[in-house]
Amino acid sequence: GSVDKDAFFDSMASENTAVTYVLRFVGFIVIWAAFKSIAGPLAVAADCIPCIGPCLGDSIETIACCVTCPPACACAVGVIGVVWGAMRPVVGIPLMIFFCCTMGGYVTYLAKKRMDKLFDDACKGGEVIGNEDA
Repeated sequence: GSVDKDAFFDSMASENTAVTYVLRFVGFIVIWAAFKSIAGPLAVAADCIPCIGPCLGDSIETIACCVTCPPACACAVGVIGVVWGAMRPVVGIPLMIFFCCTMGGYVTYLAKKRMDKLFDDACKGGEVIGNEDA
């Protein structure tokens, strides 16, 4: 049959919007699965421990799933932000700012954790200077 030109383009636009959201969601799930698979060897190593191994392996998989969600979300938003930045900067720039803030916070957390470990290692076994009783 015949279809009005405006109705035809409206239906095509709504189909494109649906496909776009599905691809964004699938992309996020793929990124999350990739990040989660990085911790896969830890869960397998824990499964090898007698008696408590399977429980410990499942716990590690659950923790890895929770820990990898924020960086995966930030990476997905970063990719979406880069594309939107080229098409519509008003939408893309806030998404890229969110990506930078989230990843910056994650990197800061890891750097602080590393510095705390180095500080703790440096303070072990040291002698107290000025202690007359020792």
